[in-house]
Amino acid sequence: MVFHKLHVRYFKISGRHIASIGLILIIATACSGPAGPSGDTGQPGSSGERGPQGDPGVAGPPGPDGNSGDAGSVGPQGPQGPAGEIGPDGSQGEPGASGEDGDRGFRGLAGQTGPQGPAGPAGGSSDLLDPFDIGDLRDSIVFIETTSAEGSGVRISDTEILTAYHVVEGIDVVTMSVKGEGLVLASVHGYDAARDIALLKFSNTGEGFQAPLPSQERSLLSDFVDLGKSITAIGYISRISETTPQIVFGRVTTVWSVIPGEIQTLQTGATFTNGMSGGGMFNIKNELVGIMLSVDTQWDANNRGISMSEIHEVISELRAGSKG
Repeated sequence: MVFHKLHVRYFKISGRHIASIGLILIIATACSGPAGPSGDTGQPGSSGERGPQGDPGVAGPPGPDGNSGDAGSVGPQGPQGPAGEIGPDGSQGEPGASGEDGDRGFRGLAGQTGPQGPAGPAGGSSDLLDPFDIGDLRDSIVFIETTSAEGSGVRISDTEILTAYHVVEGIDVVTMSVKGEGLVLASVHGYDAARDIALLKFSNTGEGFQAPLPSQERSLLSDFVDLGKSITAIGYISRISETTPQIVFGRVTTVWSVIPGEIQTLQTGATFTNGMSGGGMFNIKNELVGIMLSVDTQWDANNRGISMSEIHEVISELRAGSKG
């Protein structure tokens, strides 16, 4: 039997009635059977309406700020200080190194010959003022053409031509235009590379003008020409003419002896140019005194030729066919 504790509220009704009720409940509880199953829970009731929101509180007034002091007035500007002293100049740096020389340019083409001026008054005897008596001298000059170069030469006998070695270097046979002979073939018979001189030979008819070598008994340069003396140089400039040689005049300005070998060359102010190499240099007596060699593309007065003294030293070897 299960006894349940029962809380009994007593009401102010009738004490007897209340006591009876409590007793009945105690008895009923004590005598009741097992509890039955619980019934289904009922659905919850709907929520009540939300009450109205209260008004927000009123913000209180801000507290008072602290009092700021008044700004002071700007003080007067002080006087400008004196300028400082100028410092001493710094030491000058060392000069930089000089740049390398640029490449030498090509020599420009010769300009056209200007009109001839009036003849001047006759002067005294002078080998510069008196004209050369060229005569047939330029007919001894030949035009030489190879597969790689063009140049000039001097006919010194029926069958022999002197020229510069660099004109025929590496060539065995050349083509020549010889006055009185026409177009002929010539062989490189001998040469001296150090002196830049070569001897050519060809078959001939015996016609044409020659400029024979002076006698070998006159072995000194002063026997033919001296420093400051006049010379004429004759050779072909192919871009002007391949049938008529050009003539230029000048003086012997320097005599050079090249070491080693003591090879003697003549420097002249005569303005010969490319193509005239191998042509002849003659004195006032029309004697062959040298063969034109080098051309300076920067300075016309630095043209040179091998002297007759050097030609005399090697002519026998060249005629014997020496090549070296």
